[in-house]
Amino acid sequence: MKTQRVIKVATFLAFCLPGLTLAEDCQITLSQPIVDYKQLKRDDIVTSQQSWHKLPEREVTVNVFCPDKQKLAVLLQGNAGEKGRFRFGQNGGVAVKIDDMNVDGKSYTVGKTVDQLNFTPESGSPSPFYLRNNEAVVAVENNQAVTGQQMTFTATIFPVLNESAFSNNADQTTLESDFSWKILQNNP
Repeated sequence: MKTQRVIKVATFLAFCLPGLTLAEDCQITLSQPIVDYKQLKRDDIVTSQQSWHKLPEREVTVNVFCPDKQKLAVLLQGNAGEKGRFRFGQNGGVAVKIDDMNVDGKSYTVGKTVDQLNFTPESGSPSPFYLRNNEAVVAVENNQAVTGQQMTFTATIFPVLNESAFSNNADQTTLESDFSWKILQNNP
């Protein structure tokens, strides 16, 4: 009997967050709104470590445009475990790596924050870094979030499955992980 894994990582858009200035005038677009791995087999494993298997990476370019200059942050939310790691079915997770930050055509250090009001970046964030649930992406200069109209960055997405995901299952199993990208605003 042939065992197949069907794995789907879906990324959905959302545009407002209650309690904050609404980003109704801003727009967010993704180069690939749905990342679908179709069928995965053991042959698709890129690397393995301690019974965990990394699957191929997929890149998504995230673009934000606002009509007026302002501090921008893009919040990522989804179904996550206790440490903020995104779940991927019963026996896996999805990592989201952030890199290549540009604001108004200029390259900046990419940063992350949990401060949804002032967008104060975490100090010492390596670039690239991994984003967890309820963390926001910001462009950073001199330890401050950058002001601009257009922000672009790369989100590299890859699933990680435990060895148990490849055994004791049906011929076909569907795994999903849903994310919401939300624009946060902080008008200067």
